[in-house]
Amino acid sequence: MTELEEKLLLLIDAMLENQPRKTSDRFDAGGTYTLATGYSARFTFDLDLPKYVCRLVKAYADSRTGCTYSWNINGKTWELNEQEFYLGKPIYANPVLTVANTSGVSQTFGYKIIGWGDLKAGG
Repeated sequence: MTELEEKLLLLIDAMLENQPRKTSDRFDAGGTYTLATGYSARFTFDLDLPKYVCRLVKAYADSRTGCTYSWNINGKTWELNEQEFYLGKPIYANPVLTVANTSGVSQTFGYKIIGWGDLKAGG
C-alpha cells in the first residue's frame, strides 16, 4: 500500500468515527423547567456510558435574562447556555447543566442534548 493510500484510509476512518452510523442510537433528550428566583438547578443526563460510546453534538438551554448557565462536559466547564461540537465530542462522563436564577422572577426554560451512541463491544 502506498503512503497516499494509507493517508486516505486514515482520513476515511476519522470521518466515519465522527458521523453516526445506521446502527447508532441517536438521542435528543431534555425537557422544560421552571426555576424560582434565587435558586439554582442541576440537570445530569444519564447516557448509560458503561454500555455506550457516545458523542455529543449539541448542549442547549434557552437563554433567559438574569439566569446563568454552566455546562460541564467531560470535566470541562463552559459558562454559557449553548455549546455545539461540529464533529461530535466523545463523552466520558455524563453531561451536567447548572442554571442559576437571579432575575427577581421565576423563569421557565427548555434544555436538551443531541448526539449519538454506539453499543460497546459485548454491550
